[in-house]
Parts: sequence; structure tokens; C-alpha cells
Amino acid sequence: MLVRAFVAAELADVSDHRRPLSCVTGPTVSPPCHAGSVNEGVTKQVDVVDFLLSMVEIGEFAILEFVPADGSEVRPFSQAAREPDGSWYLEVVSHHYLSRFLWPLDMQALRRLGWHPPATQEDNWWRYAEHCEGSDEVAWILVEGLRQGRRCVGEGEFHVTFGKFPPHPDGGLPVPRPETGTAKAA
Repeated sequence: MLVRAFVAAELADVSDHRRPLSCVTGPTVSPPCHAGSVNEGVTKQVDVVDFLLSMVEIGEFAILEFVPADGSEVRPFSQAAREPDGSWYLEVVSHHYLSRFLWPLDMQALRRLGWHPPATQEDNWWRYAEHCEGSDEVAWILVEGLRQGRRCVGEGEFHVTFGKFPPHPDGGLPVPRPETGTAKAA
């Protein structure tokens, strides 16, 4: 079953004000400060995405799609899946699925935010968020991945789609953990 939610967005192209984030793997990542008007639009979007992600349970996923106000059919997306241990597996669409010629791709920004590049042509940019106190950090990681990594700024909407993976082993695919080379059931 898929459910969609729509979140209006007017995202500022600003990333200067930050506070520490302790629950993510890889390099330290910092979400924007929740005060002041500069990041207010971004903060509102993160708060709404956080609320929606709080409904995602283990074995479920959410896809966050940026729909520009100009009605463009080109729509960058990020996605989040809850793992059995409570951690999150996250992706931002790579140039294999959305060409950098159709929508900007800032690989350096994604790396600075702790995202790992795709290993094959079937992969997206990916990362894990482990030991999170709540979904607010995950929401920030997804929104900033789109804002900074795929340059989703300006007016538009986030469309959020929810779904559930088929039960494993009859359905669902194992999610490889590239850092260990092993697979975990999704």
C-alpha cells in the first residue's frame, strides 16, 4: 500500500547555521539551526518531513520527491527505509537515474554531508543513520541531501510516498551493506 502526502516548500539556498548531529555514520553532519528567518523555510519543511517519517515503521519506506513550482516532470528524490535494528538506510538519486544535465548534481556537497557515491550503475548515493533519537535527524539528512546535493532550492513541493516491503524471504530484497560487503534483509 502506498500513501502520498504533499508538503509545500520554499527552500532557501543557505547552509551556514548548524548544530551538531550525533546519530549518523560517517563524517559528522550538522542540521541547520532552528532559529532565525534565513533557515525558517527549510526548518518548516524538515519539521513536516520529520512528522511524516515518524510514521515509518520497520520494514517500511518513504520516498521524498521534490516537485518544482514550474511543473517540471524532472523530480529529484531521496528515500528512507527502516531497518530491523531501528537504523535508517537512506538514498539520494544518482546521476544514473537523473542525469546531471537534467538536474544539477553537487557530488562534493553530498560527500561533505556524509553520503557515499554509487558503487555501480544500479546504485544511488547512500548512507546509514544509526542510533537516532528520532526521525528529525533523518528528515534533515534527506532534505539537505536534496537541497545541497541535487540543488532543490526555490519554490516547490515535497511529495512523500509511503510503502511497505514484502515480507522476507518470499519477497523484498536484501540491502547490501557496502562497508562490510554483507547483506541485510530489508
